[in-house]
Amino acid sequence: MKSHPFLRTSWLSLTRVVLATGVAAVLGAPLVAVAAQEPEPIPVANFTPYNDLPGFIQTNLSDELKAEIRSRKLAVFVISTTFSSLKTCYVSMGLTHAPAKGKSPRWPSYMVNAYSVEPKEWDENTCAPERLRAGLDVLNTTPLVELLKDIESTREDGETLRKKAQPGVVSIFTKDLSSANEEKVFSVLHKSKVSKAIDHRHVQTFVVGRAEDLGNGGVLCVAFAGLVARAPEGRAPHVPRSYESFARTQKGGDAQGCYGVVVPQAVEALVNRPWDAQGLLAQFDVTREEGIPLPNAKQAQRVQTALLKAQDARPAKQQLVRTTSVNRLTCSNECANGNCLRTFPNGRKERWQAPRVFNPMTQNWDWDTQTNGCGG
Repeated sequence: MKSHPFLRTSWLSLTRVVLATGVAAVLGAPLVAVAAQEPEPIPVANFTPYNDLPGFIQTNLSDELKAEIRSRKLAVFVISTTFSSLKTCYVSMGLTHAPAKGKSPRWPSYMVNAYSVEPKEWDENTCAPERLRAGLDVLNTTPLVELLKDIESTREDGETLRKKAQPGVVSIFTKDLSSANEEKVFSVLHKSKVSKAIDHRHVQTFVVGRAEDLGNGGVLCVAFAGLVARAPEGRAPHVPRSYESFARTQKGGDAQGCYGVVVPQAVEALVNRPWDAQGLLAQFDVTREEGIPLPNAKQAQRVQTALLKAQDARPAKQQLVRTTSVNRLTCSNECANGNCLRTFPNGRKERWQAPRVFNPMTQNWDWDTQTNGCGG
């Protein structure tokens, strides 16, 4: 395995070009007449480019999980990313409460993963579908007690959080990041001045990391960053439909060290978008919370425009240039036994006494008429 720089993918929506090869076509899963066999389809929160994924999960999900999902009114959450330059694909799956119509689900508290890094035969069209099969196998065999950890944090209802506005304060939701990496997130946000455009009583920056130990000291890490409505106390935020993601593989170090590279890059890419309804706030409404106003995209755009104009109008930083001026004196000297008369070009004359210095070559004391010959 080689060490790679970070790689970025940007999903402005799930209308990203869907690969011609679907999950069913790759894996040969029977998807015909699923509705007749399953009177109550399993909800799937599909954050992949594969439209046939819900049918694939419906067919291959274990009966135990289906029963639990139906009884608790849950959904299967699935997100996949493919980084062709790294020859890497990554899949995460978990359970969350089924979202209301027109809303994104809340981020699951526990997820299982499947990945492929630099296989001998790389095919970006089949990598993610094959990992989806592997991920579903892991989901089917994971104890329910694990999958249902803190499942209440994914419920839709919750007490709305209201706090007095504090200028310059930003709110973030992070998962699996160290405090040092959280500080990197805050640093990027403060530097961007996005808090001048976004009211963080109502909005928070969503930053999640996923990592895998590749063995032999290797690490794979993926970071996701998006903007979401601020979740109520005790609830995870809704997953952004528009986000930035970066991945990195490295030899040596640990997950947090890997996050330290990709997390700031993902957040920087997010805040460097246009601050409008097609950029920073794209599809924001699917993360909305009850009683929380949506951000004003036009106002945010005006703020960004003003900040950019102010930056362009700022005078260039002055460079201090140091110069040295040297006054050079010229004169002629007439000396006799150390008694000297020096004459300058303008006619001025000065008498002076030359000092005696020891000459190591002759072992004598000589008159020094040179060192201070013109009184400089």
